[in-house]
Amino acid sequence: PPYTQRGDRAVAMACTPLLVVVFLFTVSPFVPTDGQQPPNIFLVLVDDWGWANVGYHRHPSTREVDTPNIDRLCKEAGIELDNFYAHAVCGPSRASLMSGRFTIHVSVDNGDVTMNNPDNTLDGYAGIPPPMTGIGEKLQKAGYVTHQVGKWDAGMVIPEQIPVSKGFNSSYGFFHHGGDYYTYKTSHCPNLNITGKQIRDFWDTDQPANVNINEETYVEILYRERMEDIIHNHDSSQPLFLYYSPHLVHTPLQVPEEYVNQFLFIEDEERRIYAAMTKLLDVNIGAVELALKTAGLWDNTLMVVTSDNGGT
Repeated sequence: PPYTQRGDRAVAMACTPLLVVVFLFTVSPFVPTDGQQPPNIFLVLVDDWGWANVGYHRHPSTREVDTPNIDRLCKEAGIELDNFYAHAVCGPSRASLMSGRFTIHVSVDNGDVTMNNPDNTLDGYAGIPPPMTGIGEKLQKAGYVTHQVGKWDAGMVIPEQIPVSKGFNSSYGFFHHGGDYYTYKTSHCPNLNITGKQIRDFWDTDQPANVNINEETYVEILYRERMEDIIHNHDSSQPLFLYYSPHLVHTPLQVPEEYVNQFLFIEDEERRIYAAMTKLLDVNIGAVELALKTAGLWDNTLMVVTSDNGGT
């Protein structure tokens, strides 16, 4: 569809996963000329984010949706791509984006993430099949340093499916569909015969994340801090690929009270919390933008914001 580009930086809001993959995969054979370096890439995949849950889609505007950073990035410096389709549920949509393939060719089931067929060791697993390449591997071959922060949900049955085996130098977050924002636990692993039991699903690459579980820090704050740390310590002589896949705004509806207090005018409790979660998402995106600018990386960064699915 027609679009208007503002400024010298592409900030694509609500970009189709297919277009993102096309761009990223065409970076692979990039050959620098005259010292030119490929752009850094900051890819944000929001979880269950509805079309009307961003400020610039609300006409007239409403206090219920407060996303000033995202609105500014889209309207002042970006491109909005608003004519595309994504899969209707989390896992297949994420597997499609990370592999560059339509869901029918990679993963169509959003069931238990531990599902597997013991008679099929090639692709008999939930999520991306182990032999299948994806964005991370392609960009590593192009010289990128790659990091994933947030919810993976694209394969975790065997180690060959987790982010570090799919081309990411590091990862930090949930492997599962999602869990509690404060305890980092999930209870949805029926194939492990532990239905109803709480499993802590918070990983730092291929090891349990070293966080104080007694403090119960809201996980998206930890994600923000990790991304800021990655950017601060990044060697600018290499292009950066930072994939932020927040658990926001997926259930359970949980968010620090300081954000809820900004939406007390909303009578319905669930809508109030959802609005607060959306606000925190916007704060995190603004914080990463600031970190990239502080590190001198912003002027050569392609930022893409989209969602895996969401209501219309």
